[in-house]
Amino acid sequence: MQGDVHVLCLNGRLASEEERTNPGVGRLRIQKNISSYSEHLHDAREIDLRRNSISVLPSILSRDDLKSSLLSLSLSHNRLSNVAALGRFVNLQCLDVSANEIDTIPQSFSYLKQLIKLDLSDNKLRHLAFQVDVDNDVGEEIGKIIDNSDGIPRRSERPASNECHNIRDATEKRVVKGFVAENDTKGFRERRKYLMLDGIHEWDVVMNIDDDDADVAYMYCNNVSGEKTFVLPSTLDPFTKLIHLVSLKLSGNCLKILPESIGFLTQLQVFEARKNKLLFVPDSFCRLKLLKVLKLDQNRLSELPENLYQCESLKSVGLESNEFEYFPSCLVQCPSLENIGLKSNAIRSLPYFVGFMPRLVDINMFDNPLEDPEYEFVLDGVAALLWECRQRHLELQNGGPPKIIDHPSGICGELHDIDPKFDLRMNRTIQIALVSKQQALRLQKQNLTELPHQLYTKNDLRHLDLRGNNFQQTIQWTEAMSSLETLNISDSRVTNVSPTIRRLNDLLELNLERNEIMEVPNELTELINLEKLNLSLNRIRSYAIKGVMPALRELYLDVNQISDLPLGLENLSNLKKLSLRQNKLREIDRSVVALTSLVELNACRNEIQSVCASIGHMKLASLLLHCNQISVLDDECLMPNLFKTLKFFRIDSNRLLQLPLCIDKLIFFDGLKVDQNPFVSPPQQLVQRGMNEVLNYCRIRRKRAAELKSSLQKNKFKTDQSNYYPVARGVLVGYTGFLAEEDLLEFDQIVDEYLNGEYYLHEHSTSEIVSKIKERRKERESAAYQMILRALLQVLSDENVADFLIENALLRKDLERPWGKDAEMVSCYSFHSALLEESDCPVTLNLNDGVESSLCSLVKEELELNEEFILGKFVVTNEVIFKALQYHSPYGTRVAHVEKVVYGNGKEASFFSDIMGSGVSSVVIVKVLHTFSEARRRLNEENLIKTNFSRVERTIDTWLESREGTMKLNNETKKRTKSISIELRKSGRALKDEQRKEPKAQENIVRATRKATILGKSDETDANVKEAEIKLQDIHKEVSKLQQDISLLKAQKEGLDECETRSGAVDDLKKKYCLAIFSVVYNSNRLLAIHKGYRRPWDGPDGKDFEQMLQNESQVASAGEMDAILRGKGEEHCMNKLEDIISVNDFSWDGAEQGSCRECKLYSKYKEFNDVGEFSILSTNHRKFGSRRGRGATIRQSIDRLFSTARKLSKR
Repeated sequence: MQGDVHVLCLNGRLASEEERTNPGVGRLRIQKNISSYSEHLHDAREIDLRRNSISVLPSILSRDDLKSSLLSLSLSHNRLSNVAALGRFVNLQCLDVSANEIDTIPQSFSYLKQLIKLDLSDNKLRHLAFQVDVDNDVGEEIGKIIDNSDGIPRRSERPASNECHNIRDATEKRVVKGFVAENDTKGFRERRKYLMLDGIHEWDVVMNIDDDDADVAYMYCNNVSGEKTFVLPSTLDPFTKLIHLVSLKLSGNCLKILPESIGFLTQLQVFEARKNKLLFVPDSFCRLKLLKVLKLDQNRLSELPENLYQCESLKSVGLESNEFEYFPSCLVQCPSLENIGLKSNAIRSLPYFVGFMPRLVDINMFDNPLEDPEYEFVLDGVAALLWECRQRHLELQNGGPPKIIDHPSGICGELHDIDPKFDLRMNRTIQIALVSKQQALRLQKQNLTELPHQLYTKNDLRHLDLRGNNFQQTIQWTEAMSSLETLNISDSRVTNVSPTIRRLNDLLELNLERNEIMEVPNELTELINLEKLNLSLNRIRSYAIKGVMPALRELYLDVNQISDLPLGLENLSNLKKLSLRQNKLREIDRSVVALTSLVELNACRNEIQSVCASIGHMKLASLLLHCNQISVLDDECLMPNLFKTLKFFRIDSNRLLQLPLCIDKLIFFDGLKVDQNPFVSPPQQLVQRGMNEVLNYCRIRRKRAAELKSSLQKNKFKTDQSNYYPVARGVLVGYTGFLAEEDLLEFDQIVDEYLNGEYYLHEHSTSEIVSKIKERRKERESAAYQMILRALLQVLSDENVADFLIENALLRKDLERPWGKDAEMVSCYSFHSALLEESDCPVTLNLNDGVESSLCSLVKEELELNEEFILGKFVVTNEVIFKALQYHSPYGTRVAHVEKVVYGNGKEASFFSDIMGSGVSSVVIVKVLHTFSEARRRLNEENLIKTNFSRVERTIDTWLESREGTMKLNNETKKRTKSISIELRKSGRALKDEQRKEPKAQENIVRATRKATILGKSDETDANVKEAEIKLQDIHKEVSKLQQDISLLKAQKEGLDECETRSGAVDDLKKKYCLAIFSVVYNSNRLLAIHKGYRRPWDGPDGKDFEQMLQNESQVASAGEMDAILRGKGEEHCMNKLEDIISVNDFSWDGAEQGSCRECKLYSKYKEFNDVGEFSILSTNHRKFGSRRGRGATIRQSIDRLFSTARKLSKR
């Protein structure tokens, strides 16, 4: 963390910015974690400490720099009971202390004058009063008592205890006697002053002990005057100074009374007091002109103030689970009311005028004993309930439906007729309209079967309402009725629409809903001025628009049986609203995209399974697709325009498994609803947390998907992003190298965990995921090439193949190349490259069985015996084998190379023979391949050995600095000095003995020569002469050797000094114990390799030492070592043996000189590397410690090692 922190979020855990959507994984004690953030919280503006176990305010909130900078503080869902110290944050705007244990509002809250949002829900508040220590009137007189710097009262100097008790007793006596003092008198102020000094406040909140049956359990008592009242005094009122409050939440407490002062919070827009015991609402609420949300559910309310309608901005009222017996009449007059919640009350009737409330959208009247209108209308939905209220209001206004009587000509009531009185009343209504020239005529619910003939002559009628009738005949329209602008024939059992409707040229609105229409006439397209057409709730199966309707703005086709979008829909170029709710549509096709002016599209409650991708080019403000069968919604459905313009978007109750990636780009997401889908991504528990969490989830998921795709493409993987969601399957497409099927499935699972479901629990990053699959591909490729090369080596090692190739000058086995670890020389094969070249006449091998085979076919046959290699997926050809030859060993060196080599009786060509132009083009390949696992085991083994080499050398150096070590080193130095003189004397005596043998040997030669001359030459005489000459030569060689030894010993004795001898002794001692460590580790790992069936190709030339150990039974481990390995404690056993060697208290040179003769390449490399470093280190130490005292032994040993190393380097 760098810089200052402006937002600190520790809601239940310490989380990164990306993972903040993760649900709580446990609670943390903030006092143990927040201290690390303290030094970075300079001028922090927001602090979030929700959902922890805080019982006392953290010390970090006492910082002075937060006093004026902090704007928002959340402490909800903790265990706080005292929050008085929060009054110091004078600029605080948002304070959330809900779900705590607060029982009284602290006085310090009155200093939070800038507070906009205050949440006190789910606490233990029984009243809304706080205790005031002193009044402003006497603040100057007892200023020493209160420290006004931080707003927290403190007691300072006070009168003697006796005096205080006297004052209190006197006051109590006055209260008991019923003494009531005037609060504006000097005596009243003096008494209040001294009571405050004694810790007694002017007002106290007390239980109502006078009336046990009273509903109000608390009252307010004046300790100075003895006055008692149920009205909250202004000095105890916390809301008199919080005039900027916009949101106030008091739900989940034990409140019974709300103070009148809440009505003076003129800026208040949201007020919640659910789950309390409220009995009434103060009349002052009518002053809240800006109030929009009023939640008073689960209280004891039975009425509302009559003047509540003055809250002009009120949109939502929640009054569920109260004690209302009558619908609050004040709500009917609220001009902006949209939602009313009156569930679970005792209301029996609704005022019919509710149906005419201009903005009412939802009214919840469930669980009420409704009788007028009946409860069945509540079950039918809000629209049915409001419609019924309007109809009953019209019946009261215009009279009831027509009365049916028996026709005079009928028998036993078989014919019926309308009451003539009703006909007279209807005719009177029509006559009045004709005479008065009214432009609007309402004939709804008149049981009309045909249009009254009087209307055919009325040519000035503009609005005609014929809903709720029973037309049995098709209505004919005349030219005289062409002036009609609005025509409503809904709910009239109309089955056909007459073609004469085209005569209504000026018609603007036509309502034909709730009828029995099956076909729509083409003549409707001739209504060129028609702006609104409603054909909902009919029996229409198809609709074809065969003309242009330029003025049509709204088209309603709800609740029909339409299975396809209307033909010719693209002709409605100016259509803005299209509703196809509750039909049988199966898809949204491209025809709707042609409606460039469309703003609202409602296709909910259909059978839609797919949505065309081009819908994203539209500029809809509302798209409703809920309650369908949509399973896939692509990003193209929202891009490039739709995500910018949508304000209401519902896709809930579908079959979506995932959300589009770009859904987080929606600008207006308040109207977004996606729940009730079988989501896999995002998970269901995240959807329940709200749209903010879902959009944050989608935002991070889209970012991760883009990063993953980009990273895979950079690493030369082909991928299809459409396979990422909702469950990752087939992420990698095309050629994937040598990756096996299980590798691809495992990678799909990792990607699925990374992008879908509970992705925030995934601990890997994009780079880690891609690097893993990249490494896996490399490993698989290396393993496949290794298998091919091993098969090739197995073929070359076959005796029949090798003999045939050698006889034909196609193979050599005696090559070496520096392709081992650290440029070690390794044994190699060399074969003619023509064996792998593609040609019309390939080189074949005619083996003993008489079958001609190519080298490639032999490799295939060898691979078929390997169960790990899948021939069905990878076809082995000469080209594949050539690619395998380019494989590099785990040490970074090549394993094969094409170069020119001489075969037959000639010698091997030089390393640059191809440049020199000699030899034949051949493939040189190592005889033994090292795998990556073998390279790792070798590296670990060598690191372990080198580490213990360093440890034992440091231990020896420490031991040599001790008194005992120095003494033994001196003794060993003297011993080695004397041994040189002894060896010199022994060599001198041996030289003299050999020199004495020389004359006798010469005489033997002379004798043998004479004998041969006398007896004549023969095999016997020649043999005697040769034998004598050989003996003389042996004597000369031994003499020469002894002379050289004596010369070396003399030179060594002359040039020998004590430092060099000491250095050699130390080197021999170290080498002895290092070799012991080497043997322990090697033997332990050899036994482990035997147990697990491993190879050890580095153990000797091409692993021959390890193979000899397997053949030699005498080198098998003891029973104890093998038992430790079988029990899985081989490593522990090895470490114990190493500790035994290193922790020796007394080192010995016994066998050190013999050990120095043994060769150990690893120890030689270790010493070669350390000698160079030691030379520079020792020279530095010599300069550093040369002038100090008390370190003579250390300096001498350092100098000894310095000169010894210098001599070795000069010899090299």
